[in-house]
Amino acid sequence: MSALIIEDDDFKVDRMTGFLQTEAPQLSVEIARSYKTGLRALVAKPRTLVLLDMTLPTFDVQRGSDGGRPLSLGGRELLRQMKRRGATWPVVVVTGFDTFGTGPSHLTLEQLDTELRREFDSFYLGSVYFSATSDTWRDQLRVLADGALTGPAS
Repeated sequence: MSALIIEDDDFKVDRMTGFLQTEAPQLSVEIARSYKTGLRALVAKPRTLVLLDMTLPTFDVQRGSDGGRPLSLGGRELLRQMKRRGATWPVVVVTGFDTFGTGPSHLTLEQLDTELRREFDSFYLGSVYFSATSDTWRDQLRVLADGALTGPAS
């Protein structure tokens, strides 16, 4: 039984890891910090739950490297890759942004959530707005992830 967090921000990783250790201490937690590493981890083995950031660097950030072009909707592309490859583990998007893109491609988190529910209805559980100054995200995540953490898959 394992959870996968795909997130490049250390603070968010620490907070989400703490959440999972509290809510489901039986889970092992793996961290992927970029689109490429996340994709490899997603297809490597089944997951009880995936916590997915929406905006990701292309590659892991290394000393002297910026991680490549940032992907503002990299999480959506990972969901598409999951569906394409049949790796349809339960996913919750946890993001610190409430808007994505610019101009005609501009989306609010609510609009994005609606699109993701429509396109990935069999495994996408919903989205949570992460705030460093509030723990409301924990309550929202608990509700969305409850079935995955306590259901037959866990």
